[in-house]
Amino acid sequence: MAELLRPVAVVALAAAGVLASTAAPAAVEDRTWCRSTSEHFDLVTDLGKRKTASLFASLDRFRAAASALLPGRPPDRPAPLQVLVFKRSRDFATLFGFPRISGFMRPSLNQSLLAFGPDRNGLRLHAIAFHEYTHYLLRSRATLNLPAWYEEGLASYLATLEVDDEGVVTVGRGPYALLRFMVKQPLIPIEQVIGERFRLDWQRHDLSNVYSLAWGMVRFLHHARRPDGSHYAENLGAMLAAIDQGAASADALRATLDIAPEDLPGLLRRYFDARDDEPQTVFKFKIDYYQPALFQRACLEAVDKRLVLAKAVAPHRPQQAMAFYDWILERDPRHVGALIGRSQAVGDPALALQAAKSAYEIDPNAPAANVRMAQLIVEACSAAESGDCADRWAQAATFFHRALALADNRADAAYGLGMLYLYGGAPVEALDYLRRAHLGAPWSPRINFYLGEAYRLAGDATRARAHLEKTAYWHPDADWRKRAHSALDKLPAR
Repeated sequence: MAELLRPVAVVALAAAGVLASTAAPAAVEDRTWCRSTSEHFDLVTDLGKRKTASLFASLDRFRAAASALLPGRPPDRPAPLQVLVFKRSRDFATLFGFPRISGFMRPSLNQSLLAFGPDRNGLRLHAIAFHEYTHYLLRSRATLNLPAWYEEGLASYLATLEVDDEGVVTVGRGPYALLRFMVKQPLIPIEQVIGERFRLDWQRHDLSNVYSLAWGMVRFLHHARRPDGSHYAENLGAMLAAIDQGAASADALRATLDIAPEDLPGLLRRYFDARDDEPQTVFKFKIDYYQPALFQRACLEAVDKRLVLAKAVAPHRPQQAMAFYDWILERDPRHVGALIGRSQAVGDPALALQAAKSAYEIDPNAPAANVRMAQLIVEACSAAESGDCADRWAQAATFFHRALALADNRADAAYGLGMLYLYGGAPVEALDYLRRAHLGAPWSPRINFYLGEAYRLAGDATRARAHLEKTAYWHPDADWRKRAHSALDKLPAR
């Protein structure tokens, strides 16, 4: 029942400025951090009031405009989102230990996170925000899974979006000189870039080159014309659908756009080297109705600052998170949020259970405390060498049910119950809870696997196949893809 999800996106373009130094700044937790909230955003930042208002307004305009440009359909209940914005790029790099990137989006069942700062020159903050927010919007849409090269290219492309005071949206402007240079002298073969299906590994690549090539390809596919004058974009939906259904990007390009992968470098060079102004064209449209967001702003006390920072950094640097949690607990030993966070960050199972029990005893009506108790009970059973787990599972189910009764939007509790029912031999009962978890993370290959298994065991082969194929085509781990294919083999032939 552990955290399912990992960071999926970064900004590391040459144009954005790759961070080169992680020199220790003054303690980031001692700065003035304020929270601005609206219907769509929970934004925490150490930016000043004026810059915060400007960023908040830009993100909200982007939200209103970008939907028309994204594949898939918007969700009925999008996952809650927290946006953590750093005034200084070095603070972001030092806190997370990410010296080569400017930001990331981390999806989760209950609250996704955008964390970013400006480039190393203190610029492009809004463009980086748009890039990362695009990842969140894409993850919120259930229809298509996108290959890493297209998703990152699209995020960079949409980061150029502008909305004027009249509601006119312009998208497509960009650093043409940079893109032209990258496609003419790529440091990585373009054919290799389109082979990036699951993620762009910032430890393996010079990402400024990979991102620029992906950006250039997406811009080409959205704007360029075929020799007969028609736009490649007319068949872009068919290409993405084919990839979603398991086709390799190279095969989908050939089948739907009549582009051979070996011809891509020449097509891109000719497009960006065109003497007319075709590469300079932009798309424009008008938002029919836009009501500027109203938001409230309040600055955080010392404890609340550390709690926000600890939750953000815990999956990447648990020891740093522990230092924040311990600071809080030294001053308030009964702080439920810090106890739950400590339970999640500490590596020792006994200490994790001790912290979770303390949180639950202090506030048995805290949904997160109930979820954490259930998770630890299940994990202890999974780690046991032998023995019947039925009694422990029943106890865990009680905690999960209580969490849902207290907060019916706890997708992690629904997921936990679905797993317990599934492994307890009750797939029909599991379906309701796994469907609720799927609503919170429709893109997750692992949730799709268990939902597919529940449908398979319940006798619904059609729905089972749809979800198991998501895992077979989109889980980044080869063992999980193999597991999904094995489950698909158990289904009756179409």
